[in-house]
Amino acid sequence: MITRVFLAEAIINLLSKNYKYFHFSEYDLEFDIDGYLEIFNNKLKNNKALLINYNESIYRTDIFSFEFNEFNKIFPIINSWKEYSKYSITHDDNIFENWFTKFIESNKNTFNFLNIDFNIVNKLTQSDTVWNNYSRIPLDFSDAPFVFHEDLLRKNGFDKIITALYNNTKKDNIIVEIGVSRYINNISDGDSTSIWSWFISKYGGSYFGCDISNNSINTCKQILLNTIKENDNSINVVLTKDNGLDYLKKFNKKIDLLYLDTIDWVEGTFESEKFHLDLVLASIDKISVGGFVMFDDTFNLENYNGKAGLAIPYLLSLKNFMCIYKGYQFIFRRDY
Repeated sequence: MITRVFLAEAIINLLSKNYKYFHFSEYDLEFDIDGYLEIFNNKLKNNKALLINYNESIYRTDIFSFEFNEFNKIFPIINSWKEYSKYSITHDDNIFENWFTKFIESNKNTFNFLNIDFNIVNKLTQSDTVWNNYSRIPLDFSDAPFVFHEDLLRKNGFDKIITALYNNTKKDNIIVEIGVSRYINNISDGDSTSIWSWFISKYGGSYFGCDISNNSINTCKQILLNTIKENDNSINVVLTKDNGLDYLKKFNKKIDLLYLDTIDWVEGTFESEKFHLDLVLASIDKISVGGFVMFDDTFNLENYNGKAGLAIPYLLSLKNFMCIYKGYQFIFRRDY
């Protein structure tokens, strides 16, 4: 089954965390995620799956929820098109929606499922969606700041998070940075502020930067002035001098990317590690579903020595956060 092959790695990763259910949605859907999850949480109860009725005859395969164990009982492991097609009676059955529906119908007595009607729009084919009214240029790193191309320690991490934010397709990804750039075009420092300002100016979004240092605030201000132009795609740009922990406690918006890079780590001390953990604890409920927490300066992948030495194990212990990148930088995604 093509979809099963596509899901295989994700399912293995999720099973390793002992999740009971999984939710699947194709990337090009426009629908009320919160509304869908509310139905799931309030109405599923003793059912094993939540399926969306489509055209009164088939079940949508681009959004559904299943118990892991039931999914593995119902759907066979298929490794080739030949195996897939042998389950089909007619040519039309090869269309996955029809194939999927036949399996569901033939197993109605095996497991309980909740069938609902739910408004779903395909963003790539419907003319009345936000997607088509929002002209998005292709993701292109060729004009990204100097440090993106030269900082080999961070390049893959920045590539990963920028791609993830772009694929989020929001007009207003809210990026919060605690510990802004201290120098301009400085590879050793990372110059992350220039990456975020470049992204929102080109692709849209908002930037909220916070630092306790006057010098860093002034440097960051210059970076933003060099990048953010009057007619670009950025929405909000706010720079605040404050203690990062106090700032996050007061922050009242949902965060799509929280980038934490503040007190320098010194081996044998825990000041930086404890502060980064406190930052996570103060903001964890403010991370949007599908949003990210990102850390800089991890010097050892085995014991996580670095600024996030305490925060990384904490996030790894949570079921609703998944580590999607580890290296000199770590990235976690909130899944629900």
